[in-house]
Amino acid sequence: MIAYNPTGLDNAVINDQAQSEYKKGNITAVEMAGIKTAFPEILYTPNFFIRIGLFLLTAVIVICALGLIMLVMMAGLNNENFIGGLILFWGGCCYAMLELWWVQDKKHYRSGIDDALTWASSGALLTAMIVFTDFDLEGSFLCGVICAIATWMTLRFADMLMALTAFGSAIGFIFFAGFEVSPIAADLMPFIIMLVSLGAYVLFSRLSGKEQFRHYEACLDVLTTAALITLYMAGNYFVVREVGAEMLGKTGPVPIGWLFWIFTFVIPPVYIYFGIRRKDRIRLRTGLILLGMIVFTVRYYHSLMPIETAMVLGGAVLIVAAWAVIRYLKQPRYGFTYEADESGEEMTGLKAAEAIIIAQTFHKTPQPDDSFKFGGGTGGGGGATGDY
Repeated sequence: MIAYNPTGLDNAVINDQAQSEYKKGNITAVEMAGIKTAFPEILYTPNFFIRIGLFLLTAVIVICALGLIMLVMMAGLNNENFIGGLILFWGGCCYAMLELWWVQDKKHYRSGIDDALTWASSGALLTAMIVFTDFDLEGSFLCGVICAIATWMTLRFADMLMALTAFGSAIGFIFFAGFEVSPIAADLMPFIIMLVSLGAYVLFSRLSGKEQFRHYEACLDVLTTAALITLYMAGNYFVVREVGAEMLGKTGPVPIGWLFWIFTFVIPPVYIYFGIRRKDRIRLRTGLILLGMIVFTVRYYHSLMPIETAMVLGGAVLIVAAWAVIRYLKQPRYGFTYEADESGEEMTGLKAAEAIIIAQTFHKTPQPDDSFKFGGGTGGGGGATGDY
């Protein structure tokens, strides 16, 4: 399903891990060269700054080219269907260039050019549909279209932002569809989204460890984090109350508000607990971040002190806590350490040892010295012909 060359993706991962091991001194320069020879990098992936530059340059070119075409066809711009068709055609051209030229032929992978064309083609398709419908789309339909486009782009190009867009629009589709169906569905919406988010988290977590989805590992990490966040937000008292007031015009305390207060306080510590127990960075970091949402929610409805004082005290507590944790983890304890992860990024679907083991295959076996030979009757021959 993925558009990029799978072998090229695997080779890039192996080379990254081998480079990390080489910097640590775990493999020699000869072994490193053997890995590069055995697993050549066939995909073009520049550094971060060049990627940004190529993205901006491509975006400018795409926009200017579309503007130039519109200037040439100025006579037809009074017709909305013509405008929609032109934008749709341009989006198709961008997608064709992305698939056939930059990915299949030029072997670009996260170079900035493929990123820009991915978003340009997706945006053009969405804009064309909005124009064709005379800018009159229901929220659920719009979210459904965005979800379909983003899901396809995620499957083809493993784009993390597209994956996040697909998940967010899927939640939006459920949200707006519930409000459009019946008031009962609207009242149950927090619980519906919590159940959907929980199911999504379980699904993404299980897919994350499977070999066949190794090229989507980064996308699955983003989706797992997003599912944890939406699970909490759907049960947060502040979100439930304010969204209900905005969408349903309800004011005052939320029915069964005590339950949402429990969700507000309990879910982040649960994330932290299971993150520590199972050495899960995603749950641990998400839980720590959502602790701030607890403070915000309480502070919004119950002001205990001036905001300036609260921020100073909160910052002081965080600094002291961080200092204490750093000192405690100077020596690794319970699988945690303060030391930085030197590997840069973890292997994706391939074990770190694979590159090292394969490298041994290409390590040259020492050959014996040819100066000492068994001869016929010489001293070296040991009297093979009766002579010494």
